Amino acid sequence: MQVTATHITQQVVAMVRYVSKYYSFKLSPFLNPYELAIAQNVIAQQPEAFGLNVSHFGGYLHAERQRLLLAPDYLVTDYQDFDLQLFEIIFNQKFVRLQHYQILGKLAHLGLDRNLFGDIITDGQRWQFIAEYQFQDLIRQEVTQIGNSKVTIKLQPLDQLLTIKNDFTNETIACGSLRLDAVIAAAFHQSRKNAKDLINSGHVFLNWEHERRSDYLLTVGDSVSCRGWGRLTILDFLGQTPTNKYKLYLKIFRH
Repeated sequence: MQVTATHITQQVVAMVRYVSKYYSFKLSPFLNPYELAIAQNVIAQQPEAFGLNVSHFGGYLHAERQRLLLAPDYLVTDYQDFDLQLFEIIFNQKFVRLQHYQILGKLAHLGLDRNLFGDIITDGQRWQFIAEYQFQDLIRQEVTQIGNSKVTIKLQPLDQLLTIKNDFTNETIACGSLRLDAVIAAAFHQSRKNAKDLINSGHVFLNWEHERRSDYLLTVGDSVSCRGWGRLTILDFLGQTPTNKYKLYLKIFRH
């Protein structure tokens, strides 16, 4: 289910009113950075939010997907109040290589919306993911195979989180246009046609939302995810080359 800015706004307003009325805490589903920014902006505009304690957590420092917690300021909260569970996927590492998209697809196949589980992480060999605590029985019972490989799920405390392998690199690329299809093609060494096909098929996310406009003009700070190809963020614009191509400084990960 694609979550819109309007839906986020309505959800957060309802959370603020609930906490203000019942003097209890309220948790959101997992939010991506774009959704979290919307939520924080909405809260700042709500008079009823004055005096509320606003925090967010996704299982570890700098987690991409996080839950928002609202509580009266006199209630003491900690990470346990975010109702998070760390799951580790146990599989034969000697013969099996799992991929992020396989794990994501398996969880989605269970009928879980994307906002019910958080980051999927790896140290290069082992894999873990974070989800709402209430789904631990469902996940343990139903996740017995990923792709063609048999797996089991082990519950872990959050302090057993893997040391995350960072496969991103910082690179400079040159492209003839700031259009979405042109930047994708240059960054992932693909043709413009292949980039357009990927966008048209709904496999491209811009700032964590589906984007089907090939001619969308990118700017500094934009993040692009291309299913099966990788992810990139535009860090800076470095001007133009002598042949009038745009020079972009990117943070990029290629599958």
